[in-house]
Amino acid sequence: MKLRLRLGATLRFVSDRSASFDGNLGVPQYELPDYVAIDLRAGLDVGRFEIQLFSCNITDERAQLSAATVLSSAGGPAQATMMQPRTIGISLGSHL
Repeated sequence: MKLRLRLGATLRFVSDRSASFDGNLGVPQYELPDYVAIDLRAGLDVGRFEIQLFSCNITDERAQLSAATVLSSAGGPAQATMMQPRTIGISLGSHL
């Protein structure tokens, strides 16, 4: 029986940026702060079967991914989309 170990990591850095490319003076710009996110994974293949442990966003970064400022022109808040919090899991599968 053949065993194969797999390890992986992902590092994402996104610099600060504006939420819109729109130059409309009636819609305020919203500045999104920079962030760093790290994902880790380890897997083991045993014959046709595979098991993988993973952790996404291991530092539990509360990053703002995007924002809508349409309501801001009327005095409302910017609506920010946040990064998914830390997620830890296991997956099982098989190869045909």
